[in-house]
Amino acid sequence: FFGRTTRVPGGAATLALRTGSPVVPAALVRDPRGRGYLAHIGPPIVGSKGDDASVVMQGIMSWLEGIIRRYPDQWFMFRRMWPVSGEPLL
Repeated sequence: FFGRTTRVPGGAATLALRTGSPVVPAALVRDPRGRGYLAHIGPPIVGSKGDDASVVMQGIMSWLEGIIRRYPDQWFMFRRMWPVSGEPLL
């Protein structure tokens, strides 16, 4: 995520892989013109049966990274995204 390893909950990816369903990423952002909100809906992210949840999560996070790069003023980290050096990734 933004060129670094991070940890994120993998529930969406795990559920998608177990059910064979795609994950459709979506985000709402404030319209820069002040006219409400804009909905961004990404292409379905589909994993294969043998995939690890991290493969699907990478697709989700890559899509989200594009939205954040486009609207950086509309993103807030509610928790640490990047571990401190030496901290184990769970």
